[in-house]
Amino acid sequence: MRRDLSEQKFGKLTIIEIIEDYNGVDFKYKAKCDCGNETNVLGGNVTSGHTKSCGCLKNIKRPKKDLTGKIFGRLTVLSLSEISRNGHYRYSVRCECGTEKTVLGTHLISGKTKSCGCLTYRNPRHWKGSGTVSLTYFSSLKRGANGGKGRKPIPFEVTIDELAWLLDEKQKGKCALSGVEISVRQKTASVDRINSEEGYIIDNIQWLHKDINMMKRHYTVEYFTELCLKVVQNAKNITSNID
Repeated sequence: MRRDLSEQKFGKLTIIEIIEDYNGVDFKYKAKCDCGNETNVLGGNVTSGHTKSCGCLKNIKRPKKDLTGKIFGRLTVLSLSEISRNGHYRYSVRCECGTEKTVLGTHLISGKTKSCGCLTYRNPRHWKGSGTVSLTYFSSLKRGANGGKGRKPIPFEVTIDELAWLLDEKQKGKCALSGVEISVRQKTASVDRINSEEGYIIDNIQWLHKDINMMKRHYTVEYFTELCLKVVQNAKNITSNID
C-alpha cells in the first residue's frame, strides 16, 4: 500500500508534496534539498536510499576517509552533506535523542562535537534555566513582550518556573493543539497567548509547535481549529480521489 511521504526527510531531501501518480504503483513527489534546490523524486527511490539529494552529492569530491556510518559520542553519521567554504567536510548526523543536524567532520574526529547539544542540557554545570526551558529563551520572550520599535508592550507576568511547569508537567512536552512533541532545545516549542488581547499570564498561555503558533497568529483557538479541520477534510478528499 502506498503512503504519503510529505514532510518526511530522506538524506538531504525533504518531501514537499505529491505531484502525480506514477503508474499506479508509486507517487512522484516534489522535494527540497538541503542545498536549496527543488527536484522531483519517486517515493520508492527515496525510501530505499537510492536517491539522497537533488544530485549535488555527486558533485562533492569524496574524502579519503568517509565518516558515514561511524559513531562519535551520541552522534551517528548518516551521510556526507557538503563542503564548507574553507574546504572542510560537513556530515548529516543523528543524535541518540533523535535530533538530526549537520556538523563538521573535523569536530567529530577531534571530539569537539559529541551530541546535538543535549549533553550541555543534561550537564547541570552548564545549564541555565528551569526544567527544559532555557534562560536564553525566557529572556528573549520577555524582551519581545517589552515592545520597542513602535510595538506596544505586552503585559508579562509569568516566571521561567511557570513556563517550565506548563511545558514539562501540564503539557508533558507536547503541543497543546496538535499533541506532537515539542522542545525548546530543538527550537520547536513556542509560547502562544490564547487570547491575543491579553498578556503573558499563566492562564492565558500555552505551548505550541512553532509552526502551528505561526499559523494561528492572533486567531482564537476555536476559529483556528475550525480552519484546520477544513484543511484535513479537504486533504482526505484529494487523497481519496488520487487512490
